[in-house]
Amino acid sequence: MAKELTDDQKAERRAKAKARRDARKAKKTATKPTATESPEKKSTSAEEVEQKANVKAAASVAQAVMSKIGGSRKKSEHRFQTLAEDDLAFEIKGFFKYGISWLDKMTGGVPWGRITEIFGWEATGKTALWENTIANCLEQGGLPVIFEPECALEKDRLRGILLSKCALFDHLDMTIEEWHEAYDEDPNIEDPLNHVIYSDADTVELIFEEIEQIIDTTAVTDASAPILIVWDSVATTTAKAELDAEVGEQQYAQQAQIISKELRKMKSKLAKTNTAIIVINQLREQIQKSMARLSSDDYNTFGGRAIRFYATVRINLRKVGKIELTKLKAEDRKKGKQRKIDGLLIEAETIKNKIHGFPPFQKCKYPIMFYEGGITEERSTWELLVEKKKLKSSGSFWKIEGIDDSFYRKDWVEFYREHSEEIQDVVFSLPMGSNESEEQDPDEE
Repeated sequence: MAKELTDDQKAERRAKAKARRDARKAKKTATKPTATESPEKKSTSAEEVEQKANVKAAASVAQAVMSKIGGSRKKSEHRFQTLAEDDLAFEIKGFFKYGISWLDKMTGGVPWGRITEIFGWEATGKTALWENTIANCLEQGGLPVIFEPECALEKDRLRGILLSKCALFDHLDMTIEEWHEAYDEDPNIEDPLNHVIYSDADTVELIFEEIEQIIDTTAVTDASAPILIVWDSVATTTAKAELDAEVGEQQYAQQAQIISKELRKMKSKLAKTNTAIIVINQLREQIQKSMARLSSDDYNTFGGRAIRFYATVRINLRKVGKIELTKLKAEDRKKGKQRKIDGLLIEAETIKNKIHGFPPFQKCKYPIMFYEGGITEERSTWELLVEKKKLKSSGSFWKIEGIDDSFYRKDWVEFYREHSEEIQDVVFSLPMGSNESEEQDPDEE
């Protein structure tokens, strides 16, 4: 039988019950939205608080995971870090310029720590483009290294390009012909090619071995000179097994297998250095086409699929025209005289570009002049301004939109050099087009 409560105990219980009721009432009043605060706003505010708490908790978990894993590793091994940190080893630290304004604008240049593939049919200016890039590499304080199994490099052509386009040799102030005359008188004269390293490696294995040595000895510091490696070309580089094989012995995809394996090993190392790689490749026709691929292009690049996968930038070069500075007259044509081709008009298209701010499928055109030093910034800019309708003629005078001075056509090179900064401002103010590729990617299947 329950014990009867005294009057004091009953009063105490009633007081506690009243206090509980008052507390519940006060809680309901506090959570009820006021006249100026809608229920939706209160709900949203609560969600924001909860979201911030979740983010903070996730960040603390990430820090705990990184400290736990990092603490169990040796100092020489890799470490965990958040992507918000500024010292990420794989970030692109710079670019080598091609020396063609619009191509540099639409690609950024040749990225350090990445692979750039330049490909096209024969006589599309692939070699001329990397030779032009080497001049800019030296001007930027870089060190060019050339792997050229084609054995077709013309030393005098490269020497002439460096003398005429690299500011590092402006103090010489001479053409290639004048340099040879000075060399005959003084063999100790400065040679621009002393600043370029050449390797005679002729197999895929040897080339990758030497590239890996370069990457391993390249430290990512502010004082380290960036390195530009050029491989010209994949198509002419054979595998060692092919060299050792007997005549007629079949070797299936040896080159592609080695390239795929070595790129897998090298890619992460390369991304942590100031070394840029340009791979020159050629197009080839596919002799055998299955019925399922009758609608596809019948050509692709050498070396298998690995290069196109690991390349950050891929540029396709096409020959779109021939340049004649002097047109052949009708009477001369009747006499059987041949027209003189002074150069080629090349179209470059970025088939692939993974760098932020530089979308793919952009195109630009530039001339390669046979008798004027190959690719020149002056003629390339002229073609661009004409194409973008920023260069207009009035009688015999020409004028660039945004620049007050006018000039004769024959004085363009001199005018460009005097107003180079203003002209470059006009070029880089031009909007990038969103042109889609009119032709299918040669490697697309």
